[in-house]
Amino acid sequence: MERRDGKNQHNPIPDPVQKMEMMQQIWAMKKEWMTFDEIGESLGISGKTAWKYFHEYELFLVPPSVEQERLLHIEQMNEMLAELGRMKRRYKEPDMQLKILAEMRALMKDFRRFMDMEGPKRHAHTVQTEFDAAMNELQDEFADFRDRAETEATKEREQRKGRFPR
Repeated sequence: MERRDGKNQHNPIPDPVQKMEMMQQIWAMKKEWMTFDEIGESLGISGKTAWKYFHEYELFLVPPSVEQERLLHIEQMNEMLAELGRMKRRYKEPDMQLKILAEMRALMKDFRRFMDMEGPKRHAHTVQTEFDAAMNELQDEFADFRDRAETEATKEREQRKGRFPR
């Protein structure tokens, strides 16, 4: 990269204004889903330097960088969900549909975590009403019957397995 301050090009430390401009460019390119190696190649720096400048700029930002990174991830996840939705409509093969749905499920799990939608579940208080207590009592009362029926069904399934060769 051409040095603005006219110093030797082998001096790795750019002037502060140029460094700040590069940090802003890196942030914008990262929003466009570019990798640090691609960003470094386009700016004439290494991928490691691009990574370092990206995280330095996060520390510089106000409001706190954690919130900025969370918002960036949420924005990227929304874009990925939209892309997966388009892919789901485009591909009709069942195997591909299942792969896309599995990817969407994993992405939605991350999305819920970033949006802190598990907060109510984490902090929920379990209150047991009289009805809940009565139902639990009935389940305990019939548990041995249910377990016995399940063991008999399992035994019967095992006996049937040997009858028909595959």
